[in-house]
Amino acid sequence: MGQSPLRVAQITGIMNNGGVEAVVMNYYRAIDKSRVQFDFFVDETSSFPQREEIERLGGRCFLVPSYAHPFRYVRALRKLFRKHRYKIVHSQLNTMGVFPLFAAWLARVPVRICHNHSTAHRGEGKKNLMKKLLRPFSRLFATHYFACGDTAARWMDSMRSLTLLKPQSSW
Repeated sequence: MGQSPLRVAQITGIMNNGGVEAVVMNYYRAIDKSRVQFDFFVDETSSFPQREEIERLGGRCFLVPSYAHPFRYVRALRKLFRKHRYKIVHSQLNTMGVFPLFAAWLARVPVRICHNHSTAHRGEGKKNLMKKLLRPFSRLFATHYFACGDTAARWMDSMRSLTLLKPQSSW
């Protein structure tokens, strides 16, 4: 019998048809699923059009409370991370990733990835304030840091050992 694939908990927040979701789905479609499988942790208010495809490809889907309700959110994630014994949690939530990374830390997940996809944007006053307030806390619970570009990496400059992910032409 073959070994089971490594399961990576992908934290996406709202899963509709946006940019981050499309990038994660492209990675998911391209990986060797006999070696690595993604499980998706998605805000329960999502339209989640990718669910059927994810499940067909062997991934699991978990609807969780919104991070707008941080205590319920962290409690639900911690319970699921422990139950499924994840070795890797990959948060795609930028600075809001502090909440799932805290849940992963509580669940003793050894690899906790904070992945930044953006910066502060004009016209997002309250959201920008929250991003700036939470940015320093991301380093408390993450073990690895990624960004999708130079600007996103520089914006998260409070993070140590930030790695820049560059698209590979062979993908």
